[in-house]
Amino acid sequence: MREINFDSLVVKERVETVHDSKLQVLSFVGQINQNNSYAISDNINAFFESGVFDTILDLSNLVYINSIGLASILAIIKKTQEHSARLVIG
Repeated sequence: MREINFDSLVVKERVETVHDSKLQVLSFVGQINQNNSYAISDNINAFFESGVFDTILDLSNLVYINSIGLASILAIIKKTQEHSARLVIG
């Protein structure tokens, strides 16, 4: 498991194999706000360094998100779509 740290937020990344396919789980812990949302958007590629684009976004430990933060989530969604990957938000 790898952790990517931002102000007020940690994104925990792990890659799993399910039915011979790899997928990544991105778990967001903390808040996405105006202090970190631009840094998240600027570092979208860091979430996909493993080369795995099928993604589960685990937002169950995200305690706050504003409209700017939602744009960061949309950037992740767009990145998966660019690679014709599957995405689940939970």
